[in-house]
Amino acid sequence: MKKLIVCLCVCCSMLSMAQQKVTEEKLLQIMQTELNRNMQRLQNEEVPVYLLSYRIDDQQEHAIASSFGALSSSQKSSKRMLTIQVRVGSKTMDNYRETRKADYTEGNIRFFVSEKRISLDDDSKSIAQTLWLETENVYRMAVKKYEHIKTTASLLVDREDQSPDYSDADKVSYYEPPIDFATLNFNAKQWEDKLKSYTELFVDKKEILSNSGLVSILLQRKYYVNSEGTSIAQNYTAAFLYITAQTQADDGMELPMYKSYFAHTPSGLPDDATVKNDIYQIINKLILMRTAPVVDAFNGPAILSKEAAGVFFHEIFGHRVEGYRMKNESDAQTYKRKVNEEILHPDISVVFDPTINQYRGLPLNGSYQYDDEGVKGQRVLVVDKGVLKNFLMTRTPIENFPTSNGHARASINYQPVSRQSNLIVETARPYTDVELRQLLIEEAKKQGKAYGYRFEQVRGGFTLVGRYFPNSFNVTPIEVYRVYVDGRPDELVRGVDLVGTPLAMFSQIEALGDTHGNFIGTCGAESGMVPVSCCSPALFVKRIETQRKSKNQDIAPILERPYEKDIAPQSDFNSMAFKAMEDEINRNMSLRVDSLQAPYYISYLISDAKITEVSSSLGGLTKSEQLPYKNQTTTVLVGNHTFNNLNFSTNPNVRRSFPVEGDYNALRTSLWATTDECYKKAVQTLESKRTAIEQQNIPEEEKNIPDFTAVPIQTQLLSVEKADVNQQEVEKLANELSKVFENYPEFINSKVNIKVFDANVLYLNSENIKYLQAFGLTKLSVNASIKTAEGEVLNDEFICYGNSYNQLPDKETLKNSILKMIATM
Repeated sequence: MKKLIVCLCVCCSMLSMAQQKVTEEKLLQIMQTELNRNMQRLQNEEVPVYLLSYRIDDQQEHAIASSFGALSSSQKSSKRMLTIQVRVGSKTMDNYRETRKADYTEGNIRFFVSEKRISLDDDSKSIAQTLWLETENVYRMAVKKYEHIKTTASLLVDREDQSPDYSDADKVSYYEPPIDFATLNFNAKQWEDKLKSYTELFVDKKEILSNSGLVSILLQRKYYVNSEGTSIAQNYTAAFLYITAQTQADDGMELPMYKSYFAHTPSGLPDDATVKNDIYQIINKLILMRTAPVVDAFNGPAILSKEAAGVFFHEIFGHRVEGYRMKNESDAQTYKRKVNEEILHPDISVVFDPTINQYRGLPLNGSYQYDDEGVKGQRVLVVDKGVLKNFLMTRTPIENFPTSNGHARASINYQPVSRQSNLIVETARPYTDVELRQLLIEEAKKQGKAYGYRFEQVRGGFTLVGRYFPNSFNVTPIEVYRVYVDGRPDELVRGVDLVGTPLAMFSQIEALGDTHGNFIGTCGAESGMVPVSCCSPALFVKRIETQRKSKNQDIAPILERPYEKDIAPQSDFNSMAFKAMEDEINRNMSLRVDSLQAPYYISYLISDAKITEVSSSLGGLTKSEQLPYKNQTTTVLVGNHTFNNLNFSTNPNVRRSFPVEGDYNALRTSLWATTDECYKKAVQTLESKRTAIEQQNIPEEEKNIPDFTAVPIQTQLLSVEKADVNQQEVEKLANELSKVFENYPEFINSKVNIKVFDANVLYLNSENIKYLQAFGLTKLSVNASIKTAEGEVLNDEFICYGNSYNQLPDKETLKNSILKMIATM
């Protein structure tokens, strides 16, 4: 009894602490206050609101990328995004009912909402105004859609599914304390060095045409409140590491290879030895793949590895048990009428469980406590021993499934629909890898095949679930082997697409393996991109179908990717960049394919820039970013100054960004890739232009007008330094200017945006024209909206430009300009 009393006291104490934390979090307070105020007002409108909800996604991310041993980017970003749901009518019929006969003017597209940022610093006036204004906008669209649905109801045939449009749900109060990004213990400098050491392993492998290493650390805090009294604040953390590389076969086929890792925090990512060993395997496989045989269409037995099986179940099965689709009359509804029927092998059960964050030691990415409608996530047994039992449900009911099981999900700026979470495939009769292989060989012999297929790695795919196209799927394998029945070693092949129809494919699954793989991904569908996982054993399928994969028609790069091993690091970016441009111009002047002309002119322009952008509303900061930005533009001319590939249909330039780190080999690689692309485009353009002119009656004097003019050789190297813009100073100015509107409550919207672009521009061409100069541009814009007594919305904008941030007018002058705009409006 004493133990019980102690437990009760502890629980009450924890509950009291949680409630105290909720009242202390300012953003949640503002959301609840504004929701109550707006709901009270909208309930009294002619078309009253019966449910109002606010969802705010507060996201912080640090992403670092590297390529060929050079740092491509390292950026930390923060944003808070608002999504509002307004329901009018009743739960029986409301504005979220499907508009079966599409009329886009009446808001048939209902999933994506316009991006709306809110204050990053909890400014109550700014957030309150945004919530009020966006609620007004969403309400007007909701009424318009609802009236359209009511009007067309008598003009259309009865709906196949007569269930209500919305269901009841329990009132929930759930609060997790905020997580400080610093507590994730992410050492950015350490990871920059790690990624450079990983991607450096590709540098001396000339067959590898591109590669990247990317680490992304994500912290997302989700706030949700609704007019039924639900209030939720929960956290999501994720650490991703991706390694990618690509080569190209002589026949033009592009051959990628990927490796991804996932953990809930950075400390859970693999050690260097593991990653580097995987990279060596990627390199070896890509080199072998270049000369692997291309296969023809095939129909026969196959094994899908445990990793490939996860993608397969997610794409082909998972989307077809999302309950929303069972009510959508444009959807094929593959399984709607098959509840309590056998749809998979009787050894197979399928569960979706967002309540766990790992399965058999494998970390899961589709976990959450509450979904995006404020409903507790639940473990859902969808298939029990081969028999379909359930669907993934939201608060939108379907026949015989009247309530949500917590699978309403959406990404930022999307309305939720039923989506997958953690998909887990289980079997009552597991087979070892050796047994699966023997089943494959025996089945191939029965079918008279010389071999079956083993799909080791796939990169995703797509599935068609509508009624107006074949109900089919296409999965893209990237590592596939022939397994010969006569005992020959497995043979790596390429050019395979796995295709088929779901019912036929699932009927052919015969056996599953004894260990689980883990597909970690981000799934895209109607409600945006959501994190998911799929744990599945390997699959033995008696009959699969493949088709030849489409391939790139361009030849491989003409020259080898450049790389010089012993280049000393240079602190002076400008000197390094000019040397890289000069070396690539000299090398690429020899570009030539068969009898086509070599280039006679090459130019490179490099922009070494920094971009600062800040936005504020009513004194609250909504956006603040400062990013390095490096890009280069390449021009290649073929022919001569009189007649070349200019002045015809296509832009002769090719532009791309390159690593922010001043690395000689990385810059040369970028110049090499763009020059190759530009040259191939130039020779095609020149021949097309020549043919077009020959077919037209153009006077000789016009034909002889030069396409390009030579200029005297000159060198101009100015002493330049990019302006050191103080980001905090820009934030302070934006906040102070936007605060002017606080004294004018009649304005329904106002925003100040300041964007500063500062760059050094470097130029070199094959005619030895060379220059270095500074370029800067600053734009300050003020936008405001006011509603007249007649209800008309008036908009105005004040814009100010300067060559640099310091050239903007002083703060008082800018305030006076804003006041003048206010007075005019």
